[in-house]
Amino acid sequence: MNLDALKKASRLRHKNNYEDYRYGNLEEEFQDTIKNYVKIFWEGKNSDFLENHTINYQDSEITLSQAVLTLRKEIRRLAHANSLGCTFLFQAEHYYISLLPCQIHVMIDKETGCFSITLPHFNPKQFFYYEWQAGLQWIQDYLNIDLLILEEKKQNLKAMMYINSKTAEIAMTSIRSLCEKQAEKLNAKYRVQSSWLMSNISFYREENTYEPDGIKDNNDYEVTEISRIELFHIVISHKSFVNDPSILINLLENPHDMIIENTVNCKIN
Repeated sequence: MNLDALKKASRLRHKNNYEDYRYGNLEEEFQDTIKNYVKIFWEGKNSDFLENHTINYQDSEITLSQAVLTLRKEIRRLAHANSLGCTFLFQAEHYYISLLPCQIHVMIDKETGCFSITLPHFNPKQFFYYEWQAGLQWIQDYLNIDLLILEEKKQNLKAMMYINSKTAEIAMTSIRSLCEKQAEKLNAKYRVQSSWLMSNISFYREENTYEPDGIKDNNDYEVTEISRIELFHIVISHKSFVNDPSILINLLENPHDMIIENTVNCKIN
């Protein structure tokens, strides 16, 4: 693209209040969306764990050596009950136990009996030797997490949001065209910020405000400021727009608060 073409494209973008937030390719953006959902899923599970395990049961009658022996034995039993592999590693100061293939790791201090449990996606948790039962429950509750829900959600995200890049380009062009026409009807301004998968739309008006009697260099002057008044805001997925353009058309003509997960979010001010 030559310099004149670049200047023309910049003028058109400014005129249409359009900002392109695409980076990489559509597949990369979609994978980032999946990763973000997975992160939110595990953050929620971590929060649930912390809430449900605020008090650890303490076995006040067990000795340190008994606790270490019992913990090693019960971890092996727990692995067998959940059809997992179990490996042991002995070193000078610690026992290391791993449950496979889920990558659950337990480190036991031989001298103090204190042990830590590391779960995928979780921060390591520390236990005293007399909390051996709480540690086992911590592991079992993790194994009870239904990962099928996560996989189903990932598949739903793909069905609801994934489109090819050519279709995404067509959707963005159509959305900008609809916004431009509606802005003319409302005598308002608009801005469209688009990635490959979503468009973020804002409608607003600008008003001049004045601060008279200012003084600069001993001369009276009048300060003019532009206030931006937000009218409504819409975030819509390109896949949902392609499937049913009336969703956006109706919201542009009659803005109202509405949320449909992974489809559209409209908020009026």
